[in-house]
Amino acid sequence: MTVLQAEAKKRYGSLRKLAINLGLTPGCLHQINARFRRAWPRLRQQVAAALEMRDDELFDEKGWPREKEN
Repeated sequence: MTVLQAEAKKRYGSLRKLAINLGLTPGCLHQINARFRRAWPRLRQQVAAALEMRDDELFDEKGWPREKEN
């Protein structure tokens, strides 16, 4: 599980609801969370603002989602 998925579930109930709140298609965040594609800087900033976190807590420097530590 990624930090993105855990925080989205905690604050919005799911990645899908977070994506809808941001005006994105749900598949956009699912592709990032599943590591099929990386998040671009603007998207990282939007997601971080919606989750009230810094983008470096959610994503690495290349835009891949960070894994949640157990």
